[in-house]
Amino acid sequence: MIGFKKFHAFFKTQTFPAQIFFSIESRKSEDEKFKFDMIEFMTLKFALKILIALILAAVVLYLLALPDISSLAKNNPKTTSLIDRRIQQAQAKGKILKPQMAWRKLSQISPNLIEAVLLAEDDTFYRHEGFDWDQILIAVKINWRKKRFAYGGSTITQQLARTLYLSPSKNILRKLKEALITFWMEKTLTKRRILELYLNVIEWGDGIYGAEAAAQYYYHKSCADLTSEESVNLPPYSQARANGALSKIRPF
Repeated sequence: MIGFKKFHAFFKTQTFPAQIFFSIESRKSEDEKFKFDMIEFMTLKFALKILIALILAAVVLYLLALPDISSLAKNNPKTTSLIDRRIQQAQAKGKILKPQMAWRKLSQISPNLIEAVLLAEDDTFYRHEGFDWDQILIAVKINWRKKRFAYGGSTITQQLARTLYLSPSKNILRKLKEALITFWMEKTLTKRRILELYLNVIEWGDGIYGAEAAAQYYYHKSCADLTSEESVNLPPYSQARANGALSKIRPF
């Protein structure tokens, strides 16, 4: 019996050809699985790099696909992104929107209205180059505190860029494109032309765009004849005056 146990113990310690074969095959299988996992990992890694590159390329193309801003120096826009959006919104409700807009040169707009707009919207317009950094800092502080985009601090040039070409969404890509358009507007157009464009395309009520249409709609007179009181009482500046923003209205 003892001899059998010794034999059995000896037998267990021996490696036979069949065992060697299966051990080698097992190692091969593990190596092949490892290679397959590595190939799969590298493939996924490569696909991820391609995806990231495509996304970055799309972002760059979106940001660099700028409108022909130089044409604004002499040509008055027939419509804007805002007007087109308002028409689509009306159509979605089964309504028809007929925008009212009549172009006027800056010299044909009352200085009283120009003053009211500058005080309410951008009182440093002639001193900045498209961006009011003090207002931007204030906007960052307010938005950080409220945990949302509650305050914009946009200049007239930024508002014009958004009105002419962009959507009202507040995502970072739209803001970056707005900044690029604003930059080129300030480099390409004079301050007077930017202000003229702004006063002729901004929304003054439902379907009312530009100073002349607003003056005719609310006062039945030309925007050239608006008084200081009439200017500050135009929507939305009536609310701005109630808040004290237009307390400094004075003739040019």
